[in-house]
Amino acid sequence: MAGDIQQRIAPLPGGSSLRRMMNGDALKQTHYRKLAVQLSGEGWCPLGVDALDWDNPAGLVLKCGEPHSVLSNSNVIALPVARRTDAPYLPTARAHLANGNEVQTSISIASHTATLVAVAGAVGYSVIYFPQLVVIADPPEHTTDSASGVSGWALNTEEK
Repeated sequence: MAGDIQQRIAPLPGGSSLRRMMNGDALKQTHYRKLAVQLSGEGWCPLGVDALDWDNPAGLVLKCGEPHSVLSNSNVIALPVARRTDAPYLPTARAHLANGNEVQTSISIASHTATLVAVAGAVGYSVIYFPQLVVIADPPEHTTDSASGVSGWALNTEEK
């Protein structure tokens, strides 16, 4: 069907600006932090999303397949609210050792706080999670190569 999917997540431009004070010091003003997600892929048939309500004012839920992580010196880590909670995309945890190795460790989550089982010799910890965003988008672009029988598509979204 869709074949390999490429995903790109980037900050939505315009959410912050840099101002200079009279003495030259920089002051960063942040108004919002939102993400833009671009998805594309190709396969033997079109994507199959024509039934989605692209005009829904509440937006669409996008369950991302690209992992993100939060790093901390502590084994208690605040997690983003906008994350997937469905298997097999549940958050996982790693302990970072002084020699540069990483080991998986157990994780428990209460609300939006992850508590990782402490590992002897760990100098830091990380939680890997997958974003889940409410987005707005127009229907994707479609291409078809009749010679090869390959259909392609591209979808651009912005976090609501």
